[in-house]
Amino acid sequence: MNRSKYLLLCSILLSSCVINNTKSTTINSESISYETIHDYSEISDKKINWNEMFSVNYKQYFVYFYSLGCHHCNELKNDIIDFALNNQEHIYFIQESIDFVISDNIDNTIGISSIENMAILGFPSLVYINNSRVMENIGGISKIRNRLKI
Repeated sequence: MNRSKYLLLCSILLSSCVINNTKSTTINSESISYETIHDYSEISDKKINWNEMFSVNYKQYFVYFYSLGCHHCNELKNDIIDFALNNQEHIYFIQESIDFVISDNIDNTIGISSIENMAILGFPSLVYINNSRVMENIGGISKIRNRLKI
């Protein structure tokens, strides 16, 4: 794909506008809208960095990986923040950074206990940690919704 087509595709995927508290994104000539109720500032006490994901002081917790420019992350944003604010389970948020390792072979992360071997599938992703070990590593909005029952 030539550079101009690539840039056009990227701009289409990352473009969004806010109208009357409703975010609308256009993908493949199809407009998808979702209401913006929550903001990541509401869970600022639950934000951690990539290298902190195994340093949380709880035995069991989730880590949610998101990107501000990701359509699926923005579609899930209200539900995931609502889950964090109103659920007994612990969940931490990590925003996209250059530290992330993206891999299509996340099965190799099950059982690991250090950041050196950690990878995610993409955005959004959800990792369940128990006793400082990765027990689940899932990617995609539908799998995350099913896992958290949201």
